Amino acid sequence: MAVESEAPETGAPGEAPDEASGIRVWFRALLRSLVAILVTLAVLAAVGFTADVILHRVTHTSHTNETYAGISAVDIVLDGDGAVSVSGLPKIGSASTQPVTFTETDSSTMFDHPQRTVDRIGGTLYIAVHCSDSLCSADLGVTVPAATPVTLRVGNALRLDRATVTVDGMSGPIGLTAWPAKVSVSDSTSIVTGQVAGSVSCGAPAICIVQLVG
Repeated sequence: MAVESEAPETGAPGEAPDEASGIRVWFRALLRSLVAILVTLAVLAAVGFTADVILHRVTHTSHTNETYAGISAVDIVLDGDGAVSVSGLPKIGSASTQPVTFTETDSSTMFDHPQRTVDRIGGTLYIAVHCSDSLCSADLGVTVPAATPVTLRVGNALRLDRATVTVDGMSGPIGLTAWPAKVSVSDSTSIVTGQVAGSVSCGAPAICIVQLVG
């Protein structure tokens, strides 16, 4: 009896190559997608870094100049980096008719401006400036009739080299608290009292009764 052998079934010609080609197409599409995602992430990171530098690292400078009449006393508070300068005006006529001039030059980033308040209560002018970080600084200048009593409170400076208090040409009493600061009093006859963490240079004939805190 004759035995017929059956050949094993085989797929249609070209089926395996088509499947391999499809896999290659799928991998190429996946690779293109991954490259597009990586490029997008890189662009977003670059844009984010640039925006952060512009908004939180690049500083700009602004200026303020204001005049007040009828002031009999001045109270100044500077919290943060900066300097305060108090200059006395020579007496011309009645001291009450001489105006007080307040100037401020500050450096800060777009979102970290110094916080400033200026209030007048009775005859006293209250000036308070707060700088929140190391990229913010404020230089305050006040020109007053020489006999005007002035109270100064300066503190929380991050850089001692920028924390200075200068008193020039004054004859009225000066109350001073500085933590820390370098204080200089010149061409004045004022009596300066208070506490300073830093240094004090007191030029005669001014009298400085100041406790130095180490």
